[in-house]
Order: sequence, then structure tokens, then C-alpha cells
Amino acid sequence: MKINELANIINGEFVNKPFELSVENFAVSLKQIKQNCCFFAFDEEDALVAVELGVFAVVLQGDASMFWHKNKKGKFGDVAVLAVKSIKDAVLRLVKFFLMEKRLRVVASDWLILELFSHVFLPKNIRILNSNPTRVLFQILEAASGDVVVMESEMASKIALEVETLTPLKEVANLSKGSFFFTTFEVGGAFFKDLAFARIFAGELGAVVRFLQTLGVAVRFKNLREFGHFRPLFLNANLNLVGFGEGQKVIVVEEDERLLARVAAWLRSQTKEEIRVVFGEVSRESVAVVGDFRYLLVHGEFNEVALAFSVAENEGAGLFD
Repeated sequence: MKINELANIINGEFVNKPFELSVENFAVSLKQIKQNCCFFAFDEEDALVAVELGVFAVVLQGDASMFWHKNKKGKFGDVAVLAVKSIKDAVLRLVKFFLMEKRLRVVASDWLILELFSHVFLPKNIRILNSNPTRVLFQILEAASGDVVVMESEMASKIALEVETLTPLKEVANLSKGSFFFTTFEVGGAFFKDLAFARIFAGELGAVVRFLQTLGVAVRFKNLREFGHFRPLFLNANLNLVGFGEGQKVIVVEEDERLLARVAAWLRSQTKEEIRVVFGEVSRESVAVVGDFRYLLVHGEFNEVALAFSVAENEGAGLFD
């Protein structure tokens, strides 16, 4: 890419008069610098190091002319210095350019559906993009022409592209009965039975399945119990952690505060039992104060909550108290 073309793409302004150069690589950290590289510098100190490492161009945020004049007696050689109002916006403009140049099929989804893609085996031509613009740039550069890229809707809106949008599949034929923590459903003629997956999110999972079906991709799930939402812990009458499905009491752990209201409402719609929500640090003592319960919704980190009710943990504590 010619340096003048890069300047036009990122809306950058030259603060010196470089020779007609071409850049072949991009970097946002000093470790990423390669030959014929353009470095996006977040501070002047890194910019100076990048120059010493032999970059062809440096992009700086703000008044790069001050940086240039302060350091023009240094070892700049033919390094081009470009000023932009925002490094983040400059990177996003570059992302948009490569998306169009490579004719990538862009699909947008909410964060929860995007998270579910990591629990499905995907072919190499489907890429799930990070929410960090600089990381997205390198994912796009690695993509082949015509690949499919899935990104969060907020990111897609910033790039201002026309995209396909995935939403929870309302018409998913949810055939689940009994346990909240297993899902049976049918999508596009394909039947999925007794998946170890909370059926509250059947619509989101259905959206992923339907999308892969449209691409002709065979749907194969990883361990869905590792999906980090609506995860159950089963306790016996003494509030000790027992095996899956073996306890009379269930703590439903939700790590993301954005889902708490939805999870609580769904639980209340599925059972006549009172559903209580616990915030903050959870312990055997704090749960005992709640009194008798069948389902308890806890906002916290799953492994930390599980540890609080493990038999070994509580027995160990008693030995040294």
C-alpha cells in the first residue's frame, strides 16, 4: 500500500515530506514490527523506538507536528509521520478498507450470540472478530478473500457497513421438558436432543445453528456446559456441593450483570418457587440466612461460588478455625 493511499484511508495528515514509500505490514505494539511496517503509536516514546527499529511510517494521535519538530534531528531518515485525530478511528477506517477490498461477508450479532460461536466447531473461512479494533485489524489482514467474519453489532455500526444481522431465533422449535439445564430443539429440519445447555438461551443457540446451516456447515458443538451463563450448582440439604442433578437445591450462577434481570424473570416464569437473587460474596453462611429454597440466583464467578460450597473447602476451614 502506497503511503499516500494510507494517508487517504485513515484521514491522516503528513507532518513531513517523505519519499514515495509503500507499507506492507502494520503494528500497534513494538513486538509486532516487521519490515516495511507502519506503526500506530499511542505515545511519543514508542514512536521513537519504532523509528529506531526501522519502520517506514508512524501514525500519531493529535499534534504530531510538535513531535516531528522536537525530534527531526534524530534518526528519522525517510520515515513518514502522519497525524490523525484518533488512533482508534484511524484503525477502524483501515479495517473498513480491508473488509471491502477482500470482499468479506460481514455478519453482526449481539454479544451473547457472538460468545456462543466459541462453543461451536467452525471452518477456517468463518472468523469471529474481537471487540478490540486493533485486534480486529490483524484478524482481517489474516482473512482470505470471501471469508465470513462475525462481529458484535456495536463494532459493525462504527464501521458503517451494510451487514447481515443475527438475532435470537424466536421460531426455534424448543421441545425441552423437565430440566432447565438441558435443551432439545429443531432448526431447519435438524434435531438436537438433550444438549447440556440452558434452554433459556435456545433462541440464541438456534440463531447460530440456522446461520451455519445457510452456509452448508455441519453443526458440531464443543462442551456447552462451559458456556459461562446460567450455570447450575447442585447442593444437598447441608449445602454441600454434589454432582450434576443430584441435589435438592440449585444455585444458578450468572456472571454477567447484563443478564441478571432476564434470568430472574425467566426462572420465575418456569416455576412457582420463589426466586431470590444474591449479590456480592457468597458463602455457606450467607446462603443459610436465605432459608429454605429450591432455586437461588447468584451473581458471581462460577468457580469461586463452587469453591465456597465444596466439601473439601469447608472441611479444611473447620480444621484450622
